[in-house]
Amino acid sequence: MSDAVVPHPAEHSVPRERRVPGRWFARAVESDVFYSFRRSRLTMVAAAITALFFLLAILAPLLAVQNPFDPAQLQLMNSRIAPLWTVDGQSPFLLGTDEQGRDVFSAILYGLRISLTVGVLGVLFSGALGIVLGLIAGYVGGAVDGLIMRIADVQLTFPAILIALLVNGVVKSVFGNRLDAMSTLAVLVFAIGLSFWVQYARTVRGSVMVEKNKDYVAAAQLIGLPAPVIMLRHVLPNDGSGSRDRDHQSRPRGHHGSYAVVPGRRHARHDALARHLDPDRQQLSVRGRMVDRGLPRLCAGRADPCHQPARRLAARRAQPKAPMTTPVLSVRNLEVEFVTRRSTLHAINGISFDIAKGEVLGVVGESGAGKSVTGLAVIGLIDPPGRISSGEIYLSGLRIDNLPPEEMRRVRGKRIGMIFQDPLTSLNPLYRIGDQLVETIRTHLNLSESGARKRAIVSVQAQIISLIKRLGRDHGTAVMLVTHDMGVIAETSDRVAVMYSGRIAEIGPVQDVVQNPLHPYAKGLMGAIPTLAGDAERLVQIPGSMPRLSAIPPGCSFNPRCGFVFDRCRIERPEPIEHGTQAVACHLYDSAAKESAA
Repeated sequence: MSDAVVPHPAEHSVPRERRVPGRWFARAVESDVFYSFRRSRLTMVAAAITALFFLLAILAPLLAVQNPFDPAQLQLMNSRIAPLWTVDGQSPFLLGTDEQGRDVFSAILYGLRISLTVGVLGVLFSGALGIVLGLIAGYVGGAVDGLIMRIADVQLTFPAILIALLVNGVVKSVFGNRLDAMSTLAVLVFAIGLSFWVQYARTVRGSVMVEKNKDYVAAAQLIGLPAPVIMLRHVLPNDGSGSRDRDHQSRPRGHHGSYAVVPGRRHARHDALARHLDPDRQQLSVRGRMVDRGLPRLCAGRADPCHQPARRLAARRAQPKAPMTTPVLSVRNLEVEFVTRRSTLHAINGISFDIAKGEVLGVVGESGAGKSVTGLAVIGLIDPPGRISSGEIYLSGLRIDNLPPEEMRRVRGKRIGMIFQDPLTSLNPLYRIGDQLVETIRTHLNLSESGARKRAIVSVQAQIISLIKRLGRDHGTAVMLVTHDMGVIAETSDRVAVMYSGRIAEIGPVQDVVQNPLHPYAKGLMGAIPTLAGDAERLVQIPGSMPRLSAIPPGCSFNPRCGFVFDRCRIERPEPIEHGTQAVACHLYDSAAKESAA
């Protein structure tokens, strides 16, 4: 696939927001964190006391009457002086002196410096260590996660002070008296850091395991960013940024988008099966999801939007005049499975298709049909325990399903890419949209930031449809368009594939499939599309629902919902049969099946 980011002629004329010095302070004061901080009196008192301690430590040379660590300033004649407020007290020794003549108040001020230094550095070290290990454990997962968490569990069985004393004792026994003051300080910081990293690691790991399944992380993987960059730049800043609230507030009810190549991921209790278990998608009927909603679309030769039904849009599209010869994307007998403790779930069962240069293949079907998993398999982003169990995927002749991760990372974002369904969840909320587009371009092209910005473009749905057409016409871009909007399919696609339960039920030119569907499932989908004429005839409703991966029936998986089912359908799985310009996986179009049915 060619580069899908094209120049934007007006980009250079848009002025960038200037960063005003000091604005960060104003934003910090107006932030929710500072607002919550101010509302808690206890927190304010604690902060004031902490600030007082730091102030006393900083001003220790000015407030102390002597440096208690400088023997030249100590006098034995001043030993054991009582505090100033007692009868035997003497000025300027506010809290008196010890047996060596050291002022107690001065010793407290200078000791406060050491204590705060060790405490702050120890917290920073333990926090940094815990954050890094938690980030790695949560993002990488698997054996790495298990090893780090088991070490954390073992350490939690011992008191933290015991760990610190153990580390300090081991270091001192090894180095003895060869440690100077700074080395001793470093040992204390190291001991404290090793004692308290577990709490940070467990907290960060939990947040990262949620964030790594977000669309913006998948987008960062897609453009080819290395794992350390994704973890530090995209995942870590979002851990405590309130992005979870964004998930619930940013996605409006009833939103139905279109997406090219791969749709956005969604959450479920089992990450790998999330796209099959999304309740927000399964609660809607087939008719509610597949109707032509009459959204305004740009008509050819007209600037104003117009409304046209899917069948009319499909009828006026020019059909390909010649069969494909050199496909850009070729999928052969692809099978994807998810291995669980109880069984192996087959999400994709031997599908094959080609997408030619400049062609748009639309993919439709109910939620759970396998559209998302197919796209994820093509792009190489199947989550464990999912895997490609068999089949081959070729991109312009290069087999990509067996490429090492580093080589596939260089392919993604440069030769093959995806547009997510919902930009509010596929974009990192902590960075400007333009910055993320620039990051994609600079990852694969040797351009300056200003040069990359001139190539960035952001479009709405009508512009994206126009862009897809233009990319196919001008650059030969091949597109796999996954959507529930048949109007978009009819207007944009050259061919359409109807998927059901991990298989392609029917595939063919969009005009033929929309106007003359062959498979009973495809007939049901097309019959559920209302016309603008508002006919009184009731729309087609397919009975039942998509079967779960663990309960796919034998034979044709559609047979429990099919009105034309016969015995062979319940036993033997149909293979694709050429029928004119279309290919349909149905026994009704097999001559042998017809004879047995008769």
